Amino acid sequence: MRQPTRHGRIPNGKLLALAEEQFNVFVTVDQNLEHQQNVAKLKFGVVVVAVPDNNIKYFQPIFSQLLKAVEPIDPGQVIHIVSPEV
Repeated sequence: MRQPTRHGRIPNGKLLALAEEQFNVFVTVDQNLEHQQNVAKLKFGVVVVAVPDNNIKYFQPIFSQLLKAVEPIDPGQVIHIVSPEV
């Protein structure tokens, strides 16, 4: 499994194009991504995570859900995971 990559403040369109070259799943907290981009045409699946803050402590309770979501995800598929803290 590849390590997470930090791409800073790259615009979504360019970030997704870069991700298509390297990954088969994209995990994001951007709740609007699927409404702003044509994710159905992407070469990877997208997991949209709803957490109160982008702090690891909010991801820990949903880590097992994240693992289950990324394994069977298909290209262009979007899966939503909501933290119990939301």
